[in-house]
Amino acid sequence: MGLKIAAGGFLHETNTFVAQPTRWEDFVEAGPWPGATEGEQILTRFRGINLAIAYFMEAAEKAGHTMLPLAWGGAMPAGKVTGDAFERMAGIMVERLKRHRPDAVFLELHGAMVAEDHDDGEGELLRRVRATVGPDVPILMSLDLHANVSPQMVETADFISSYRTYPHVDWGASGGRCAEWLERVLAWKPRPARALRQAPFLVPVTTGCTYLEPSKSLYDELDRIERETGVHLSLNMGFPPADIRDVGPSVTGYGADQASVDAAADRLFAALLAAEAGFAAHRPLAAADAVAEAM
Repeated sequence: MGLKIAAGGFLHETNTFVAQPTRWEDFVEAGPWPGATEGEQILTRFRGINLAIAYFMEAAEKAGHTMLPLAWGGAMPAGKVTGDAFERMAGIMVERLKRHRPDAVFLELHGAMVAEDHDDGEGELLRRVRATVGPDVPILMSLDLHANVSPQMVETADFISSYRTYPHVDWGASGGRCAEWLERVLAWKPRPARALRQAPFLVPVTTGCTYLEPSKSLYDELDRIERETGVHLSLNMGFPPADIRDVGPSVTGYGADQASVDAAADRLFAALLAAEAGFAAHRPLAAADAVAEAM
């Protein structure tokens, strides 16, 4: 039987060292993606785009599920999201969730949003969503590779799938994976087992490029572990310009039982810790040396 799935998104990569705040108008303004969109327009406006919500809707509908659109908004990276912008988008989503009463929820988030009143923007949004839909409705979400993943995000969501490429050529595919794993998430009763491992170091944004080492080998290892264990894993590099408690790289895992999830997460986390020296080797170069290296 098909499910009624509420779908929406709220994305921002926040640099807390930037003084200029990110306002509601910044979400409304269209750029590399559509501007803030509410309700039924999502069903037509977000088609054929390399965004997680587009891939999720297409795959979920093919599986026989019905979409209940919430709202979607994304703003370019900048300073903290204003309280007004955060409350407006969160309020729209919660109000629509109350009306829809969905069987499941999909959210396209970034994972590095810092609002004026909430260091963990995604964690606060998820807290409100969970309070609205109750404990039994599964919440699945996609995250950017540069998410700063918090304990509240992992505890509240029933499934997280993050991009596995930087540059983010698989942005949309992260939403497709959420749809692909939906049946397994529903079968992991009463709730999926989950794990979070946070690394004790930061990874400069450019050194996380997945075409280069050590990132390339880490994501190859993620694929191997996932195939061997049946545990879904995400490796997030974090976003260092967000000066908050949970900044930095992390490993998350979701699966059927706690022992297998912990073992898979520990295996990938050990590889991440061993890669610290490889990340440190990517040191900044003088301008002339950088040009020579690039050429």
